[in-house]
Amino acid sequence: MSKSSYLRRMKPIVKTSDVLNVEHSEMLKDEELGELRYANDDVIIIDNIQRVSEDWPAIRLNMLLVAYCREGRVQLSINGRTHMAYKGNLILCNGMQVLSNAMFSYDFVCDIMCISNRRVDEIIHTDNKAMDTFLYVTDNPVLQLSDEEYEVYATYKEFFERKLHMQRHEYFSRSFDGMLAAAIYDFLAIIQRQRQGRAATMPEVAATSDHAKAIVRKFLLLLVEDESRHHGVKYFSDILCITPKYLASICKQQTGKTPSRWIREQLVEKIRSMLLNTTLSSKEISQRLEFPNPSFFGRFVRQHLGCTPIEFRKKNK
Repeated sequence: MSKSSYLRRMKPIVKTSDVLNVEHSEMLKDEELGELRYANDDVIIIDNIQRVSEDWPAIRLNMLLVAYCREGRVQLSINGRTHMAYKGNLILCNGMQVLSNAMFSYDFVCDIMCISNRRVDEIIHTDNKAMDTFLYVTDNPVLQLSDEEYEVYATYKEFFERKLHMQRHEYFSRSFDGMLAAAIYDFLAIIQRQRQGRAATMPEVAATSDHAKAIVRKFLLLLVEDESRHHGVKYFSDILCITPKYLASICKQQTGKTPSRWIREQLVEKIRSMLLNTTLSSKEISQRLEFPNPSFFGRFVRQHLGCTPIEFRKKNK
């Protein structure tokens, strides 16, 4: 079938200049989207998605979306570039991408797994290599899975579905969190293998051809290397030899978040990790992260974690 005749068989999505931010919980509001298999605050699994609204606007997903195309094909614009996904492809979309102008074949069927930004951030905000791999997906969202890679995806999907029916126990949340972290790392490993395979036949030029994109990538990697110390936007813009205003502009444009928000989220995840995984006192954590004083640190924790450092530790024992 020719490309022109194929496109005539597809259902277009209405184009719009406005970008709608879609939160993790919003995926549950369309009851006719598909078969809901599992849902909690961190993971949503929906199977057999066939019907997609024809007035779907341009959207930015505030989550990691893992979509497996079972039948048919889809054409969509991601950050202004057109991508095609066919049967057997995996589509990965994160909060740095704007999705628009999608067209689906009438035989299109896909399954999706959504992982909350909070869980993804716990890994990419503390691992320089994971962040670099995650950024690769922004420009390369469509992956062709090998049989082994598909088994990795299918195994995790089945496991999360089964969890819904398991009896809750004292360590249920921790075991689930551990498996979720393992799933994210295995998805990153799939991305990295495909990245290496593509580099062998088609050297990457995207990161260096776009100056603004290269600066934002460097900022995000610097943010991880900085180990979440309490630094402001000017600290990073000075390292990058640009103004804070320019960094704010291109960061918002490229990722959908301001540098201040990236810094704040990174810092919150670091504090959360140190409170849960170390025996350091609040004063010691405050000093290591270079807060002005323990009182300022305490106010910051209450503002972003909803309680004092001591209360947070007690609630999450």
